[in-house]
Formats: sequence, structure tokens, C-alpha cells
Amino acid sequence: MKRRLAFIITILVVGLWGCADRYFPLSREKSELENLLPPSSFSPGWRREKKPSSYNPGNLYEYIDGAAELYLDYGFKKLVTALYLYEGKKDYSLIIDVYDMGSELNAFGIHSSYRGSEAQLLEIGSEAYLTDYTLAFYKGKYFVYLQAGNPSGENKTSMKKAAQIVAERIPGQAEQPRELSYLPGENLLKNTSIYVPKGLLGYHFLPGGLQAEYQLGKEKILLFVGLSPSSREAREAFQGYVEQIKKAGKNLAFQTGLAEEAFFADDSYYGKVLVARHKRFLVGVVNLQNYKEGESLLKATLKKIEIREE
Repeated sequence: MKRRLAFIITILVVGLWGCADRYFPLSREKSELENLLPPSSFSPGWRREKKPSSYNPGNLYEYIDGAAELYLDYGFKKLVTALYLYEGKKDYSLIIDVYDMGSELNAFGIHSSYRGSEAQLLEIGSEAYLTDYTLAFYKGKYFVYLQAGNPSGENKTSMKKAAQIVAERIPGQAEQPRELSYLPGENLLKNTSIYVPKGLLGYHFLPGGLQAEYQLGKEKILLFVGLSPSSREAREAFQGYVEQIKKAGKNLAFQTGLAEEAFFADDSYYGKVLVARHKRFLVGVVNLQNYKEGESLLKATLKKIEIREE
């Protein structure tokens, strides 16, 4: 009886492992990133071509030469990529890239560098967008980028199905980085929020942080939130901006009552700017036409920062 029971258990185990792609979607033998890829036959007719390839910061340029530096600036850790082909249709192919960017903010950042303001958003992961040939989203610390070899509706359907599988395999909820909560929602223009890893506004003396566009009346203005590691570094960045204004011989007026320190000035590249420092945060509004509207947006941002940082 014991032998018969052992035989039955063995048969069941072998049978289940034979259907591993279906019943055991994650494998202990694969890397963390490989486990996020869809199974070889994720949809009828599709098959994965060869073993997935992996890249690290030292050899990423071999895969995306010319763009590797951008990913490294955003804290890239590792990439796994796989090619899927459709039987009988040579022009039907799908490349799936899964990037470990080290943090949710970095994953959002690299995603935001690709996403256009007119992107068609999908409910896959966080802020998924779809074009004729690509689908991209982020979730947690991962940025996922899919490229189709054909823009047909059938290929797009398969691309969305594959993306959904990856999104479901990534643990946790699809949420935005907490830093985005610093940005006021009122008058915020859709799909304009981005994260810059260093040098906001293209100024080397400014830290990395958030940028977003707002519609105030007939004018579009740019808000930035510098995310310095410490108050000391934020003060140095603030002083760097002051020196930039002075060097250009532009109007500079220090303001009181807004934050620990603030100024209103003419910037050679960005017109009228209002900039304030609160602890480790540097908040600024540029391309201003109306000081009062800029002041209102800046105060609303400082208030949200104080609430989130309590």
C-alpha cells in the first residue's frame, strides 16, 4: 500500500512539473528578473527564442549603445531581455526588456523620460503607454519596455497580454513614487511630471528632482522640486542659483515669509523665476508672467511637502 501511494505521489509530481509554465510560473532556477518574463508560450503561436540575455552596468552599452548612460544616471542595476517569435509570420516579433532600476523613483524617472504628453495610457502597471510599436510601464523598482516588430492590431493585443503578465508577476501594488505627492494636482498638465536624476533645469549646481508643467490662465509655467540629501546641500544649491543670477547681472530680489530663504529674479534662460528653500527641498517656479500665480503655486507645493514630511 505504501509503495502504491508513493508511486501515485511521484506520478503527480512529475505531471505537475511537466506543466510548470502553467502551474508554477516562477522558477527557483531562474534569476529574479527572468521570473518576471512571460512563459515561452504566453499566447497561442508565440514562442520564446533562445535563453533570455542579461546585462549589468558594466556591459549595458552592448545592448543599448548610446542610451546606456541615461539608464546609468537613473541608477540602473540589471536588465533581462528576451525575444519572442510568432510561428509562420516572420515580421511578428516581440522583444521584452525588464530593467531593475534600484528604486521606484528611478523606475518612474526613466519611464518619464520616454513617455510623451500625448501618450495613450493603459491600466497595466503604473502609467503604461502604448504606441504602434512599443508599450512601456513601471512598477515598483522595475521599468518594462516592449517592442513589437509589426504595428498590427493582433500584434498589439499580444504585446498588451505579455505586458500584463509581467505586471502581475512583479510583487506589490502599482503605485506612484511618494515624491510625486509633493506636486499639487490643480492645474497640473497631464503626463508632464518627470524625475531628473541630477542637474534640474540643466544647471549643474542644482540637485536632481521633479519637474512638471502647469497651466495658469493662458500661460504654461514650469515647477521644479529639488531633492537634496541634506539641508546643507540644499543651501549650497540655492546659493549656486543666486550666484548664477548675479553673474548674469540680472534683477535679484530676496523674499521673506515664503520659506527659510527665497528670491525672485530674472533668469537668462527661464525668464522670471521664484525660488525658495525649505529644509532639504528647493522649490522653484520658472517662466513666470504673473508673480502672484507663481507665488500661489510655490506656496501650495511647500505646504504639500511639509504635510508629507511630518
